[in-house]
Amino acid sequence: MDDEENVLFGLKRMLRGKREDWNMVFACGAHEALKILPEGDFDAIISDSKMPEVDGITLLKQVREDYPQMLRLMLSGQTEKEKLVENVGLIHQYLSKPCPKELLVNTLERSFALRVILSDKNLIKLVSRMENLPSLSSTYYEMMGELQHPEPSLMAISRTIKKDLGLTTRILRIVNSAFFGLRRELTDISQAVGMLGLETIQALVLSLQIFQNLEKIEVEELNLGQVWDHSLTVAGLARNLARLEGAPGHVQSNSYMAGLLHDVGKLVLAVNIPTQYREIIRVAVDQKRPLHVAEMALLGANHAQVGAYLMGLWGLPDPVVEAIVYHKGPQKSLVNEFGALTAVHVANALAYKFHPGTPLGTPATLDLPYLERLGLQDRPRQWEEALRPGD
Repeated sequence: MDDEENVLFGLKRMLRGKREDWNMVFACGAHEALKILPEGDFDAIISDSKMPEVDGITLLKQVREDYPQMLRLMLSGQTEKEKLVENVGLIHQYLSKPCPKELLVNTLERSFALRVILSDKNLIKLVSRMENLPSLSSTYYEMMGELQHPEPSLMAISRTIKKDLGLTTRILRIVNSAFFGLRRELTDISQAVGMLGLETIQALVLSLQIFQNLEKIEVEELNLGQVWDHSLTVAGLARNLARLEGAPGHVQSNSYMAGLLHDVGKLVLAVNIPTQYREIIRVAVDQKRPLHVAEMALLGANHAQVGAYLMGLWGLPDPVVEAIVYHKGPQKSLVNEFGALTAVHVANALAYKFHPGTPLGTPATLDLPYLERLGLQDRPRQWEEALRPGD
């Protein structure tokens, strides 16, 4: 959907080869799109961001309200994209203009494939039995409301976080820890928000609240503190790796958020089915199998799928959900370029290498066929040297 006829004509011509696979309708402007939507059962909508009268954000907000199951993609310029990252929960995927055919088609196919995985019967059956699922607090919703303003206020977000003294204390403790390596101690949440940026603060608030929701773990083998430290490590490595590869800001932000949340599914399983999960950990350790393999064998789903399912329900961007669900086996994805999935997958393997600890089952390793598919097979040694922490 675009307000310019020549752009629509270009899209029609670009996607001509997919006419046998997809039923496509092209609308000139938001008003025409809103008239067409009730006439069909659409899987996805692609909208331009800048349009007269009704812009892309306004249109997609209406689509989310009326057709919440639809995949929502937005075409935008690079400078617009960095601003639009604030609309987490509204836009599933961003595409830069001009968008090559291969990227557009691959993005749609990846998003459709992700929804197939997250609609797996075994996964839904497993999650539907759970009584203790994490929920989002009013603090997070209030913060997200501010982030969706055209010009989010750092002070307003700081005031929102300050209302929760426990959350404020935990954020400052993390920010002043070795994970961020700041040269001076921060004593006020406003300083932290200003220094770290909105996307990092958003990721920390979300992950801290989820971990707090799931802190009553009765599985002794799974230490909450160790899982949190590992998640922080993976998040930092993933963001630094994305930066090292010259990825744009929104990819760095998605990598950080996915790194923080990639193991949330372990906590969800441990809190909800502790007896079963102890047995799964025992099998993984005794048989020297990866934990996610033992989970799949005994549950029919694994912690990556469970975590991704919940993050998908909460409307996190597709690249974040995709990175979570595939971080153990990216070869199964349709990803063909460096992004959040690659960053988190590599960061997870490096985290176990840099901090061996006591993994539950065999530690994570790199999926070399996947890296070869992306043409990155020669990069692991360089990544390790660049990201290895100093003595």
